Amino acid sequence: MPLYLWRQNVRAYLGEHLGYFALVGLLFGMGVVFGALTINNLGSAERQSLLQYLLFFLRDEPGLARASGAVMAHDAIWINLKTLAFLFILSVTAVGAPLILLVVFTRGFVIGFTVGFLVKQLALKGFLFALMAVVPHNLMLVPALLAAAVANLDFGLVLIRSRFARRDLQPGQEFLRCLAVTGLALLAFFLAGLVEGYISPVLMGAMSNYLI
Repeated sequence: MPLYLWRQNVRAYLGEHLGYFALVGLLFGMGVVFGALTINNLGSAERQSLLQYLLFFLRDEPGLARASGAVMAHDAIWINLKTLAFLFILSVTAVGAPLILLVVFTRGFVIGFTVGFLVKQLALKGFLFALMAVVPHNLMLVPALLAAAVANLDFGLVLIRSRFARRDLQPGQEFLRCLAVTGLALLAFFLAGLVEGYISPVLMGAMSNYLI
């Protein structure tokens, strides 16, 4: 497909689903905020225990990254693939489509909690460490997750309308578009897993001497 047609299709898709993207983005942002605020509900002993675990992990991180980069990448990719498969299953079951929003919120909550904990406990050092450990793979993972969530949510709602609406709806086109977006998300999830397994540990190891 020529590049200009590809751009036109992307713009048209974004325009048609702008409301879905706004909803999904809002829920993800709310998850991040709630995750960060949850840190305030933890006791000082719990925060200190998590911090000690993190520092203990970082002491062995350089060796761990060299020894098990492939294992970490495999685990990250497998988790990402299960998330994507779960979104697709929720959409094709139709009634499970709203749970897609919960998946998005939960992923935002985890990211917000992680970054919030690092910043609260380690201040500027924690912020810099979050840039190394959390941001790189999520630069690809989060946009792909949101796009996949929108595509699967849209398809799930189309299935619901086709079952209960008086007029006949043809979900075939939406299914193909859902598959296309999910396929692109799959590629992004795979690349994000490689970054999380091979690049993020190296960056974390480079920051470990600064933190410990």
